[in-house]
Amino acid sequence: MHSCKKFFQPLKKLQLKDEIGGHKQLPAEDLHDSWLKFSQKLKQCPKHKLIDEHLVEIFKRSCNFETKLVVDAVCEGSFMEKTFAEATSILDKMSKNSRAWHRRESVTGGLGFT
Repeated sequence: MHSCKKFFQPLKKLQLKDEIGGHKQLPAEDLHDSWLKFSQKLKQCPKHKLIDEHLVEIFKRSCNFETKLVVDAVCEGSFMEKTFAEATSILDKMSKNSRAWHRRESVTGGLGFT
């Protein structure tokens, strides 16, 4: 049993690291959902050994065109110029606001225009 554990832990770590590197925002997925999934992958594999600049690049590359434009606009330039700590802070704030907006829409049934 002990030897199986030694074999499968590194295999699981490699699988999780691949999931981080291959993260993609789904076509109909909102920013907050994509960021939540990416953040959860990072939490599942805290010893991924990916450098912060690479993590910023992975997430930006994973975003759809519209999300990339929004993220760059919020950063007042290029998202890629942010450290991972800065990017995380920005994405956490954007996600919080986006989740609140989507909840408000679902309660009111949309924008209320007729």
